[in-house]
Amino acid sequence: MKNTTVEGNFLVIDDGVKKKYFNASWCSLEFTDEAVIITDQGKLGVSGTSETILFTEFQFGGSAYATEALIFAQLNSVIG
Repeated sequence: MKNTTVEGNFLVIDDGVKKKYFNASWCSLEFTDEAVIITDQGKLGVSGTSETILFTEFQFGGSAYATEALIFAQLNSVIG
């Protein structure tokens, strides 16, 4: 599972081994049929600026959300 949280102005993606910190103000979302792709637009050109999370692995604040609509609803108010 990949748990996302917001700490200050950062969107934190924690896979249980390593945390990635994205500037929440600069994040954009893209959805495929089975995943959300979160990109920190403020780091374009730098390796590791995007994170792909399968719907089956997405959590926000410790709760699982497995559809585009539910994931968008959780991230909508905390990024961009």
